[in-house]
Amino acid sequence: MTQLKLVALKKLLADRWLNYYEATYQNPKQEEINYHFVSREANLTTDNLKHPVTASAVTMFCLSY
Repeated sequence: MTQLKLVALKKLLADRWLNYYEATYQNPKQEEINYHFVSREANLTTDNLKHPVTASAVTMFCLSY
């Protein structure tokens, strides 16, 4: 399994119930990959995102371009 390194986390939008984040990861080839997600947690940081968490819900969004 390919190991990705979390290098940055940016909160893009804060709402009453959900917070929208962009996480930037780096693969072994030093390429950056951006991952967008929402969380009920308002205070995510790169440190606490590296540790396993218990999910309270799972949702998938499909986008067509």
